Amino acid sequence: MMCIRAVAAGLLLVSACQNPEQEPTGTGTVRTTVSGSVIRSDDSAPVPGAIVRDMSLASRRDTTDANGQYSIGFDLTSGQNYTTSLIASFSPGFGDDTVAVTLIPGRDTTITLTLTADSTSPVTGTTSGEAAGLVLVGNDVTSISIRGTGVNESALLTFEARDSLGNPILGSNGPIVKFAIIGGPNGGEYVFPISARVNGTSGRVSTRINSGTLPGVIQVQASTRNDSVLSAPARLTIASGPPDGNNASISRAKANIPGGLFDNERVQISVILGDRFQNPVPAGTAVYFTTTGGLIQPTGFTDQDGIASVELISANPRPVGGVAFVTARTIGDTAVRKSDSLIQRTTKVVFSGAARIIAPTAAFAISDSGTYPFAFQVQDINGNPLSESATIKVSLSGPASSELQITGDVDVTLKDTDDTTATNYTAKISDRTRGGLSGVVTVTIEVKGRNGEAFHQFSGLLSSTGGGGGLPGSTSTPRSIALVNISSRTLSVKGTGANESSRLVFVVRDSLGNPVGNPLDPTQKAYVTFSINPPGGLGGGEFVYPVGDSTDFNGQVGVTFNAGTQAGVLQIVARTLVTGVGSISASPVQLTIQGGLPDSTRFYVGIDKVNMPGLAKAGPLGTVSVQAADQFGNPVQTGTAIYFSTSLGNITASATTGESGQASSQLSGGVAVATNGQGLVTVQTVGKNGEAIRKQLPFLFTGAPLITRTPTSGFVISDSGSYTFSFKVADANGNPLSSGAAVSVTKEGAGSGELELTGTVTRVFPDTRDTNYTNFTVTAADKSNGGSSGPVTFLISVTGENGTTSYAFSGTQLAAGQTASSVGVRRVATLELLSSSSSSVSIRGTGSRESASLTFIAKDSLGRAIDGTGRAYVRFALAPAGGLGGGEFLSPLADSTNDNGLVTVTYNAGTTAGVIQVMAKTTAPGRADTIYSSPVRLTVYGGLPDPNQVIVGLSRVNIPGLVKSGPLATVFVQAGDKYNNPAQTGTAFYFTTSLGLIQASATTNDGGQASAQLSGGVVGASNGQGSVTVSTVGENGVAIAKSLPFLFTGAPLITGAPGNGFAIADSGSYGFSFKVADLNGNPLSEGTSITVTAEGAGSSDLQLTGTTSRTMPDTRDTNFTNFSVLAQDRSSGGVSGAVTFRITVSGESGNVSTTISGSQLAAGQIVGTGATRRVASLELASSSTTALSIRGTGAKESATL
Repeated sequence: MMCIRAVAAGLLLVSACQNPEQEPTGTGTVRTTVSGSVIRSDDSAPVPGAIVRDMSLASRRDTTDANGQYSIGFDLTSGQNYTTSLIASFSPGFGDDTVAVTLIPGRDTTITLTLTADSTSPVTGTTSGEAAGLVLVGNDVTSISIRGTGVNESALLTFEARDSLGNPILGSNGPIVKFAIIGGPNGGEYVFPISARVNGTSGRVSTRINSGTLPGVIQVQASTRNDSVLSAPARLTIASGPPDGNNASISRAKANIPGGLFDNERVQISVILGDRFQNPVPAGTAVYFTTTGGLIQPTGFTDQDGIASVELISANPRPVGGVAFVTARTIGDTAVRKSDSLIQRTTKVVFSGAARIIAPTAAFAISDSGTYPFAFQVQDINGNPLSESATIKVSLSGPASSELQITGDVDVTLKDTDDTTATNYTAKISDRTRGGLSGVVTVTIEVKGRNGEAFHQFSGLLSSTGGGGGLPGSTSTPRSIALVNISSRTLSVKGTGANESSRLVFVVRDSLGNPVGNPLDPTQKAYVTFSINPPGGLGGGEFVYPVGDSTDFNGQVGVTFNAGTQAGVLQIVARTLVTGVGSISASPVQLTIQGGLPDSTRFYVGIDKVNMPGLAKAGPLGTVSVQAADQFGNPVQTGTAIYFSTSLGNITASATTGESGQASSQLSGGVAVATNGQGLVTVQTVGKNGEAIRKQLPFLFTGAPLITRTPTSGFVISDSGSYTFSFKVADANGNPLSSGAAVSVTKEGAGSGELELTGTVTRVFPDTRDTNYTNFTVTAADKSNGGSSGPVTFLISVTGENGTTSYAFSGTQLAAGQTASSVGVRRVATLELLSSSSSSVSIRGTGSRESASLTFIAKDSLGRAIDGTGRAYVRFALAPAGGLGGGEFLSPLADSTNDNGLVTVTYNAGTTAGVIQVMAKTTAPGRADTIYSSPVRLTVYGGLPDPNQVIVGLSRVNIPGLVKSGPLATVFVQAGDKYNNPAQTGTAFYFTTSLGLIQASATTNDGGQASAQLSGGVVGASNGQGSVTVSTVGENGVAIAKSLPFLFTGAPLITGAPGNGFAIADSGSYGFSFKVADLNGNPLSEGTSITVTAEGAGSSDLQLTGTTSRTMPDTRDTNFTNFSVLAQDRSSGGVSGAVTFRITVSGESGNVSTTISGSQLAAGQIVGTGATRRVASLELASSSTTALSIRGTGAKESATL
């Protein structure tokens, strides 16, 4: 770097002064002195050891002293001015400063020279005394890891030795400093070196602390001058090592929760991690969690004991088989085992569902004094045990039960377990008395707990000594049983409001085909039991009632099957027990139970692709899939209608579900208008009780590929050097290309043979909307020393469904020994923006991107990037000056270009939104002007909406929506953030209405504004009172909702007007009132005109006053529906005759009119002197409505006739 300034006649641009002129004493030479100081550009500190020389005579020079002062003498010819240039230089680390000066003989001059300093420049200062203090000035890390982890195990500590005035100890005064550990975990940690001399140029000295095998806090102290000067202890934390696979475990607080039935059942999952020395891993070590069912926090962080805990929450999706497998993953210590690059532990938690009982269904027989053992199972529908505290009780009933004893698992309380053997139980029935009672015995199994209640009964027969056929005492022996009647073979699950039960009637016959029943012999009957196959039913609580009964006089017996909450196919089996024969069964009766209506919590939608080339291609591109289940998890009824709509492209409007509750629709591309590519598919259906179920899926339509932010030709790669460049591949909206699009960077040319390309050299786009995938960075490194050289061309190629494109740029690979300087030092001629991480940011504190990095490239006059030999010192500034006033700033404010001519600045947003520009500027040797980049425009968007800054409004509140359809009003939204900036562009607002139709959503523009159209059209009765709800999500997920009341009005009605037959006396008057409103009594919409006029022979002298004319405002006030008019005869003895008053209504809501007829009497004629009118008929003049609702509905409940 070099800065050139001019000083004419000894006057300086910076700091210069001259002594009073000395008159020459005659011809010859005059001694003239130029003196001054050399300082730094960053802090104006003096620079000792800098060389100042006359560029016209290299031997005329001086070196600055410890205070940065210099002095050079010139012997000038009297009467002749001397023009030259002074240059100050310091190598390395500073940019030179050059000043042109014209000296007048005998006139001394003072000149201050400024060396350009940046982040690489060394420390300079004034002459120092002896060391009086040691200060820690550098610590490359604040925490290190224990030894052997492969992570950073040491830290470099840099101390500065200072004298009593606080100046660094420079030059030969630098003392020897010793380093010692004064406290630590005693795990073999050490410092090296243990002593070193202070650097004479920087005044600093360094040592490195190395960890041992134990974690803890270590303190290092520096000392000098026989320990009389001590530093404050430098503290570092030695963290434990990464997790070790042998010291990682996972546990659960509970094994079984009723998560198959209830949401928000929680189980704590804990992972304990230790390093390979059995130390708890560092606090904050990340552990990642996934689950096959329910929800789980995705990340947990270890505490000081190495424990990370999260909660597993029961919710959809429920796990397959009712068992959720939770997997914890973390990155381990690969120093011992490479397999520890990923440490993984898994545990399981049962999401148990509704209780069910699987038990015997066939009738059993117990002989006199005999026994009947049986087994049964209590489980959920997946065969898993029930949750903790569930109870199981088994009991006996029936005429013969008093002499029986039941033992085994007859009173059980379950513990927390996932062991499926805990679902198996046994019991035994024993007859305690020989020759005792006989008859029917019923076994009842009852289950209660958080998994719900279950009930199961089955029956058998206890025989006493002797016996016969059928029931004891029966003389007719059953030989067959058959179904004779069934009310329905197809049912719906419980709670749908459809048919949920079926009545089945069976007949039992003897060997002659006669019914087992006799009205003359009540004992001639058979006992029939009923069961469900499979045992336990479908697990949804279905049951038969009764479980057993005796045949009637006609040999018939009935049972009612009641559906539960599970859909499927099952069978009803009827059996009777015959002594000496065994069990006789009817053919199983098959019943089908269908699912219910869709449930909003079990309505799942998905799209197979989120990024489709819909802006570049038409036709089917993606499939929207629906899985719909009822409230019990059954597939919905076959043929359930699902409706689809999209904000971009086209989609099949509707589909119906199959037997599995699934439906799908094709989303097609092809967009004719400009769009940002952000689309939304809406899927709707109707659930139980008419509930509208609506889910939305965001997607992206992308267009043709563009390669932007590309590097330019002219780069140079030195021998064994490298060159890095960046670019962006996206569509015109900056969105990533669709799945499968391939981007590749290749090299060609004579100089490319030894180049190795690394970075994002190739990329196949995944199915994503993430714009981070649009950014590419590639480094070309010369792998050899003295290899090939010559031209190099880089080719960027893009292929895929979005289309194809390419971009090429060229440069040079230098030969061995050839340097950029050997072909001439490149001086900066232009500054150009090379890349920007983003063209827009959000204000501080939103959680979105709040900063943007801008990389500029400095090029020479040939368009080539400058290299390290011609570094440019670049300064950065904001426009307008001072920024937007929200605390935004640039970092750094200035820096030097690197070996590739690149320099980067980061813009950091404040709290104010707007448009701001970033400019870069520099200077070049030999140029007096300043080189500026083109301003780089950045848009600073506002934050998320603030509830106090969301304002909503309607363009009108009274809308003729009961008589007109289509757009009738506009809902306006203005949204600001908490700093009063417009909310972020594209903030989504959602609209719903209780009447009519309204577009579902809209996004804000740059001004934070959005709008939606409210359309009329109402099917069915309505009182016209409506409400629009506008909602969005603010900062921290706060739901923001605002409501706007409005009125939908209908056709106009004129009511309350008087009948015909009025008479107005000479010079008299006549007043009348009426009402103009819609059928709900509401005012008509804005602009409706109501007029009252008088016509007829007797009307010319009448003056009408009152509300004879009204144009309706935009109002919901019913006072505007009332009208009063006064007709006044303005003359005495004037015209007389027939008068008609006409009331006319016209406007958006429709047109209507009515008339009132009477007479204007002549002078001297009084009311009643004419022919008296007598009533001859009664007719309906008007009715406010022809349809009412019953009282208490809130709808129209009265009519005026």
